Amino acid sequence: MKIAPIITPLVLANAQLGAALTFPPTAGGNVAALPDGWQGLPASQGDNAFAYQLAQGGGGCIPQIDIDLTADGAETLTAVETYAAVRETLTVTGGTTTFSSVTSKATKTAHGYKLGDGPIQYTGGTLPAALDEGTDYWPIPVDANTYYIADSFADALAGNHITLADNGSGTIDDEGGTNPTTLKWLSLGKAPGDDGTAGDVTLSATLGKTFTVDNRPRFVAIAVSATVGSGTAHVSIDAYPVKQLAS
Repeated sequence: MKIAPIITPLVLANAQLGAALTFPPTAGGNVAALPDGWQGLPASQGDNAFAYQLAQGGGGCIPQIDIDLTADGAETLTAVETYAAVRETLTVTGGTTTFSSVTSKATKTAHGYKLGDGPIQYTGGTLPAALDEGTDYWPIPVDANTYYIADSFADALAGNHITLADNGSGTIDDEGGTNPTTLKWLSLGKAPGDDGTAGDVTLSATLGKTFTVDNRPRFVAIAVSATVGSGTAHVSIDAYPVKQLAS
């Protein structure tokens, strides 16, 4: 008997040929902003492909996760593949950073930060009163040159940023904080195929598909992507812990 799902099951309202959602995670690629607290919302609009980004939950103590694919009618999927967002070492190239009390943003030309990167620290000059030298912070990227600053990884993902009441002064550089990491996609492989071809899955109102992925290395989030081969049924993707360990 399965225990409660990691996320509230969500239905992909238009997972059908020519009107599907897409999110193309690439093994080794950076994880883009995961919307709504990483709670399973589709990432973007596209053709003939879709994906869900699922929160891990359980504080990293879930060794395996079942992925359930179900539909309310006939639907053929191809290239069903799972990706894990895992932490890798982040190299921070320091550079001059300025701050604005008007926008509460930091500015660094071509900062290169992605959501989830960090922590970073600041050194030199006089920091804005809300910031302290030698303290870890997490950037919330706005564009290629500006970002908000969060007190924690969780705040960065939630979009909660520090309010800056002054600009600071002097030459201030950013640098890597305590064990900085970045999130990268890691392919966990294609789902076992119904016809012997990896990733090919046929669904119906009475026939679903379940496959299991290992939480090694431990991931922060998981994505499921696929291409819609035929059919017009709505597809839902649920994630369940196979076994919950004591935390």
